[in-house]
Amino acid sequence: MKTTITLSFFLLIITLALKAQPTKELMGNYSVGKENYGDSILVTHSQGIGEGNVYVVVENPAQLTNDAYEVFFKQQTYYRDENGNWIPIGEGKSRSGLDDPDTLTGSTIDIGAVYGPSAGVIEFRCHLNLVSPDFNWADGISMTFPPSLTIISAPEFEAGNGWVYPEIVGNTVNMGIVNGPPSGNGVFTGDEEWTIYTSSFTPPITIDWIIFDDGYSGGIVNAEGSTEIDSIGYAFKTQNEWNLKNLSTQDTVLKHQTVIMGYDIYTGEYVGDPIIEGFKISVDVTYDPPINFYDLELYSPSGLTVLTSNFNTTTLDIMNFTIYGVPTSKAIDGFGVGTNELDQLVRDYELRFTGVYDSTEINGQTVYYVSSGGQMATVFTMINFDALANHPLNPNPGIAEPFLLRIPFEVWNVGDPENPYQVNLTFRDRQRDGTENPFWAWNPTNRMYSVMVNSPYDPNQIIQVNNGPDPYNAAATWVTVHYGTNYHLDDMVTIVYRRQVEFGIDKFTFNTPPAAVAGEELFPESFKIFQNYPNPFNPVTTIKYSIPKMSKVRLTIFDMLGQEIIKLVNQEQPIGNYTVEFDASGFTSGVYFYQLKAGNFIETKKMILLK
Repeated sequence: MKTTITLSFFLLIITLALKAQPTKELMGNYSVGKENYGDSILVTHSQGIGEGNVYVVVENPAQLTNDAYEVFFKQQTYYRDENGNWIPIGEGKSRSGLDDPDTLTGSTIDIGAVYGPSAGVIEFRCHLNLVSPDFNWADGISMTFPPSLTIISAPEFEAGNGWVYPEIVGNTVNMGIVNGPPSGNGVFTGDEEWTIYTSSFTPPITIDWIIFDDGYSGGIVNAEGSTEIDSIGYAFKTQNEWNLKNLSTQDTVLKHQTVIMGYDIYTGEYVGDPIIEGFKISVDVTYDPPINFYDLELYSPSGLTVLTSNFNTTTLDIMNFTIYGVPTSKAIDGFGVGTNELDQLVRDYELRFTGVYDSTEINGQTVYYVSSGGQMATVFTMINFDALANHPLNPNPGIAEPFLLRIPFEVWNVGDPENPYQVNLTFRDRQRDGTENPFWAWNPTNRMYSVMVNSPYDPNQIIQVNNGPDPYNAAATWVTVHYGTNYHLDDMVTIVYRRQVEFGIDKFTFNTPPAAVAGEELFPESFKIFQNYPNPFNPVTTIKYSIPKMSKVRLTIFDMLGQEIIKLVNQEQPIGNYTVEFDASGFTSGVYFYQLKAGNFIETKKMILLK
């Protein structure tokens, strides 16, 4: 049985205030029963378990194709030519043809060449595109170079199912099993990259290859083909990309896309989402595994999302929810706690603020402690380990040893919504030595490090967080860094780990309707305002509404306190369907409301800008 290991990543979303200027765009109407401008098209996550979304919206109804499409992900290698341009490495051509694919016959090898590390040496970078409708993998690969070349070396490399040790036989490089019975569980699973060094040559040249079927299912049919090298570059780079394939025509209509929700992930520039064949497509995924610093989602009891950015110490006070600074997280801190085991990091947590503070005086020091609610947690160090002896709530004064202390929030593992359970937590005080006056059990003004321990909550267990044999240590996951917290009862911080998409595995598919034919103007039967699309958006979204009769129309944006921010429309408008484009580029993120007033009709909807 074949299995796939999926990485994950830890997501932080942030929300502040919003300002923008509108751009109005009125679109034509189309015949009844056809999609109109701004209508959404259903997208399904047809393959894979990476967490993300693809949004498709009608841009030009007259250009729709009635075809099926697929978004797929790959790593693309480029070489830099003599003019400094980055060129995709040469695409392999299969001799088997794609019109009747069987087992591996749709598979190819892309190859690029650059000048090598020393004079007279050429470096070839190779990439396997494995295609198999029968879910086969490849046992081996054989690559044959022109007789005029000398193969200098072919370093070992790691494939999807183990290490490969290439063998040079004359002008051929053999990798894996290239003769003998099929294994049924091939070493090559797709998207492998490897390097071969040869003597110099004058392009163009052709490299022939065979990809050997592992015989997992169906008939044993190898893939054979060639790749032409028509130039030599000066450097390589590899990018994470998505592509859009028209499944009806088998054409890849969008290639080498590095745009995620309108932003190029390599330049950081806002370039907008691509438009193709009558629709706009927005891809929202991540390629990153869960390491280093990531982000948190913050939710208020009112249900309105309140978000901040990393290392932001600005005070937020929005409705009934206050956060000073921001929590962030990493898997392992300087004390060696936490884990990089990906199966342990795929967790969703809730920090439920249920603690009630009271105060007392201890040796002339005012101490604010959590009198009820929250949960017990292990304090394992302060500004340094010896400072624990000075902690005013230490049950053994003068002794620098970890102890239990009630903190103002509960920690719950909510990865399985049907079976949430409370877990343990340990923490250290990054800034204080215990002598501060007043002193808070949980520091509301500066840095606290808390360690999630993914074991059922035990209020009486002092949790060990060093690298010793204690079983609780093995269950430590994320170290959450709180840059100050000031909360209200029932506030909640939700920590969401988002699985990354896998190259060659995750796919999103959708079907487009047939082209709409421009016709007589449609007459809406009622006032209506639609949900803006996309939502959340960054930084442009479209608001669509319908007017069934001549009316004075006001379309207004409000902040969360009900204050008017900007009026997008304020004029008499005749019967018809309207759209307004709202451009929020250059402004901070936030939660706002848009309201349509027309005659006696009034309706309000929420929209969110996420940068």
